[in-house]
Amino acid sequence: MSNIPDSISTEKLEELHCDAIIEEILTEDTTPLSKREWSTADYLRINKELDDKVEEYCDPVVDKMIIMNRLQRLMGWHSEMSIDVPADEQVGKLCWGRDAGKLQAMMCILDGICMGENDFTYKEED
Repeated sequence: MSNIPDSISTEKLEELHCDAIIEEILTEDTTPLSKREWSTADYLRINKELDDKVEEYCDPVVDKMIIMNRLQRLMGWHSEMSIDVPADEQVGKLCWGRDAGKLQAMMCILDGICMGENDFTYKEED
């Protein structure tokens, strides 16, 4: 019998993502995680912790879902930033919007990649 789940919800992935980060990072520092300044060593440590946690599932569909989740988050953030940049900074607005489009292109490419017969996210081209 295998320990690999048949599927995992996006909500569960987000929960695991947060748990993995919070478990190691919470210290006596009461600064909210979103306000902390991270060092290169912090980024590398957090990345390894998350990678180790994801590897427990050893499933390409889980990998794809995590990438899609992060791309959606980045697309939203870049789109918001393109709106929030002051009107007199047109180059800044264009750069944020351009990068949002690049992230959207990455998502479209990922939509067309099938990770196996369990890949319910796969959108077959017509």
